[in-house]
Amino acid sequence: MKKQLLLLLLVLTLGLGGCKKGPVAGGNQAAPTGSSFILGVDCQCEGVRRINYSYYAGEERRGCGGTMTLDEDLRDDWNLSFGPSQFREEGDLGSFAIAFSLYGADGKTQLGSTNRVTFPARYGEGYSVRLSGDQENGFAAQLVE
Repeated sequence: MKKQLLLLLLVLTLGLGGCKKGPVAGGNQAAPTGSSFILGVDCQCEGVRRINYSYYAGEERRGCGGTMTLDEDLRDDWNLSFGPSQFREEGDLGSFAIAFSLYGADGKTQLGSTNRVTFPARYGEGYSVRLSGDQENGFAAQLVE
């Protein structure tokens, strides 16, 4: 039982990758450190109140969590910080991927999920992802260059 609890705490610790609200609009990320990279998330989806994410190295899921609760205007931008403790090897960053689950006004009803966005990430860099779409037509995540 203790072992399962410790494993759960470890997964939660690794998965809560540091959601930090910050300026991302127009591609302005918070400054990453040399030992982390920043992923700015810009949600342009109507009716979305909460967002969760899962991140991957190739096909292997490495963590999840980081609930982002959006203000009523749904135009808040968020920065997610990822560091070495969330990956087994630095090589994992070459096939970094992330997908998002979107929830409605009550924060509990899942509206849908996005595609995985895959790109080679590097520590010390900043990236931006834009979420778009709606429940009827589906949601999409796109790397903003």
